[in-house]
Amino acid sequence: MPGRRGLAVADVDPHDAASDIDTAVRLARPWRRTARGGLYAPHAAGDDPRSRRRDAF
Repeated sequence: MPGRRGLAVADVDPHDAASDIDTAVRLARPWRRTARGGLYAPHAAGDDPRSRRRDAF
């Protein structure tokens, strides 16, 4: 029914030979990780105590 909330659940076997799963698991995921590697490093505030603290605001 339109306008109703829903939830979709799927089991994805990373060893499945289906082409859409192969593309998503073996090709897209590693490429994104490589492309985003170091993307945020210039903006990190490593010496700021507020950035090191993970249990407070």
